[in-house]
Amino acid sequence: MGWVENLKRFGLQGTVDLNSERVGPIGAGQLGKLLAHNTTVHTLDLRETILGPEGATHMARMLLTNSTLVTLDLASNAIEDQGATALAHAVRDNPRLALVKLELQRNGISSEGARELAESLRYNTSLQYLGLAFNGFGDVGARHVAEVLGGG
Repeated sequence: MGWVENLKRFGLQGTVDLNSERVGPIGAGQLGKLLAHNTTVHTLDLRETILGPEGATHMARMLLTNSTLVTLDLASNAIEDQGATALAHAVRDNPRLALVKLELQRNGISSEGARELAESLRYNTSLQYLGLAFNGFGDVGARHVAEVLGGG
């Protein structure tokens, strides 16, 4: 995992772009530990990094303690409902979360995962953009999100 060593060596600050790197769940665990209490990284791009549900869970653990990350892009990682639920709990449970944008498009999230994410928005004050396009959760998932956004 050369990129992990490079991040440690050159420091973590600003934007960390690992788009299309083969991070995987193990790398996500290492990265999550590096970023859990980091105060200098504001953007993390992990699009198409084969995280799966386990990798998304590592990112969720990081979000439980991180208070400076503003943008997290996990698009196209097959995180499914398990990963979406872990992220939803982190968004809900960290009152110091600074996250403004969470991109989760193309992740195989069903209506259940959409419900969990929507419910987390009831308790979060920082998130302004939640990207859920191309997940195929249909009308039921869309209804969950609309109910929360509409205050219903």
